Amino acid sequence: MNRVEMTGRITADPKQGTYGDGKQYVSFGIAVRRNFKNKDGNYDADFFNCVYFGNLSKYISRKGQLLGIAGKIENQTWKDKDGNEKKGDQILVESFDLLGPKPEEPKPEPGAYQEPPEISEDDLPF
Repeated sequence: MNRVEMTGRITADPKQGTYGDGKQYVSFGIAVRRNFKNKDGNYDADFFNCVYFGNLSKYISRKGQLLGIAGKIENQTWKDKDGNEKKGDQILVESFDLLGPKPEEPKPEPGAYQEPPEISEDDLPF
């Protein structure tokens, strides 16, 4: 049996693409926090490369997104640009659940200076 389920956060903006006759896919990394603290009292994380094939790939869209995935682990072999053989693993995601948004950026304190938004002449009503 080759089955994996995990929950984690996307580590970088996913890479969307198409293959064959326009079918969609997305590749992304996911960080999964371990259930125990290290000797320094912090939680470590494990990082996994993932790929999902299907029309729902557009919903896996941004760094920091909390995601539950289920799929299987695949071994891969490829040649790098210098012709050296490389090996690695990735998770072929068969299903996923969007579990929450990216944590919000800290909001500025009330009264703190903020840059005004850029306004072009096309935005003006006159």
